[in-house]
Amino acid sequence: MSGTPQHFEAMFSPRSVAMIGASKKPAKWGFMIINNIVMGGYKGRLYPVNPGESEIFGMKSYKNLKEIDDSVDLALVAVPSKSVLQTIDECCEKGVKVSIVITAGFSEASEEGGNIEKEIVAKSRGAGMRIVGPNTMGVFSAASSLHALMPPVRPKFGRISFISQSGNIGTQMLGLGQKRGIGFNKFVSSGNEADLKCTDFLRYFGDDPGTDVIVMYIEGLEDGKEFFDAARSITKKKPIIFFKSGRTDAGARAAKSHVGAIAGSTEVYDAMLRQAGVIRASTTDEILDFSAAFAGLPIPKGRRVGIISGGGGWGVVAADACASVGLQVPDLTNEVKEKLNKLLPHYWSKGNPIDLVASIDVKSLSGVFSIVPECSNIDGMLMLCIVGVGHLLSTNFFGLDEKQMKLLRDIAMEVDIKSAKKIIELIEKTRKPMMIAALSSSSESEGVRILEEHGVPVYDTPERAAKALAKLAEYGEYLRGKN
Repeated sequence: MSGTPQHFEAMFSPRSVAMIGASKKPAKWGFMIINNIVMGGYKGRLYPVNPGESEIFGMKSYKNLKEIDDSVDLALVAVPSKSVLQTIDECCEKGVKVSIVITAGFSEASEEGGNIEKEIVAKSRGAGMRIVGPNTMGVFSAASSLHALMPPVRPKFGRISFISQSGNIGTQMLGLGQKRGIGFNKFVSSGNEADLKCTDFLRYFGDDPGTDVIVMYIEGLEDGKEFFDAARSITKKKPIIFFKSGRTDAGARAAKSHVGAIAGSTEVYDAMLRQAGVIRASTTDEILDFSAAFAGLPIPKGRRVGIISGGGGWGVVAADACASVGLQVPDLTNEVKEKLNKLLPHYWSKGNPIDLVASIDVKSLSGVFSIVPECSNIDGMLMLCIVGVGHLLSTNFFGLDEKQMKLLRDIAMEVDIKSAKKIIELIEKTRKPMMIAALSSSSESEGVRILEEHGVPVYDTPERAAKALAKLAEYGEYLRGKN
């Protein structure tokens, strides 16, 4: 039984939230969650519930839900497991639309816990209330600035929505994404999925106008066919990035004790995902690598890649990386070579990859950047060690005086910023993806910061950039009916 749009609205855009088990003690989850909600700037009405406190975070604390003279859309339940059933009864009586049960110790822990979990669901459905979890780390929603999460993460707002059966991995991905400039629209830690399943959230995100990319961390699916049917109907309009853990016997046992998930055959999952057009991530790094690419870049029309490198060695590495993931590195047309001859020193590589031979002339670089993406036999670009090299001048290795060092740093900064802005302009103009591999982070490079601010992902190695580009190409082939 899927949730209704009204249930999801109450979950991700609640007008009022009750924090049941709110606490003043920093070591308690009831403190951490309500602190995150307050610090995150939630726009609705927030009601702490704790019979032992009269005030929490400067707000009146209520002994129970009945004392709240207002309707409650969303209840967050962080009470001991022995008190959860009674709390759910109170939520049902209050007319709460959705309850997120943070508390663990149910089907993932024991048969008895599983029976209690079933009773929780039966009571909730009888009252028309839906349950997230139990054993969850909460939800995040950019639209209502709702950070109803256990860990203190502040995701950047964006267009990616994320379903994770592991709250720990899910929230850490939000935190890592924030550091890389990757923005999220909604997040749910689905936990044990006693009631609402990952496929229910998938369908909702599939219709959500604020979501462009869907990410899933999954340990097991209860109904593979239901997921397959939902995924296949969604992937024609928006990509799904899917990471499946529990692929080994050891991982499957861990998944069972974690969220009570039954892990299926890796071969079956691979076949199902391929047929449904779902993008498979093989590592946790790839979850963010692929998500960033799909959220910020156009889908290429083919697998042909133009490589521009600040040095010859990186170009060779990039060519190998492209070939290893099924991308092609074609030669440049004679017309393009003739244009590049006028911009680069005579000893440039005369082919693809294009070695810029350490050029730092802004006008020449801008010309090269403009010419290559417009080449008729290039579908996407891989650009290496061009943006984000200025930090190498943070130490005076050259023994220059202060004036000379300032001049050199100013030149490097100009190249950094103008290159980033030119790349953004060309992505919009050519509608071709441009994958950037840089030696710096946004805290070290203004160019990297500008790129990430505009949604252009920046990778730390050409291998990671090439893999992400290959996934964009794979999805493009799926949309064109080529696989």
